[in-house]
Amino acid sequence: MNTQPPLQTQTSITRSIWAGVYLITQGVPLLELRPEGNRRIFVFDNTGKQAEISLDTFYTDNPTVPVHSLSDTYRELLAQVHASRQLPENKE
Repeated sequence: MNTQPPLQTQTSITRSIWAGVYLITQGVPLLELRPEGNRRIFVFDNTGKQAEISLDTFYTDNPTVPVHSLSDTYRELLAQVHASRQLPENKE
């Protein structure tokens, strides 16, 4: 009998759209765009610390990403941000 608790998804958050773009180009799944006033918080899956390691690389090293991948991902993420602003927020 397996008595281990179920695995919980670990998350990593950033408020920087460029850090979010970088994480997506590194294959880190975006889980949620969380509203914070007029801004959005990007919530990423950090299972295996992939998001944490990628963010460390983003902020401390000089990472390289293909330009087309970066610009395409930026446009897609920005479109998601704008679309999320059109959705009504729960005001409980």
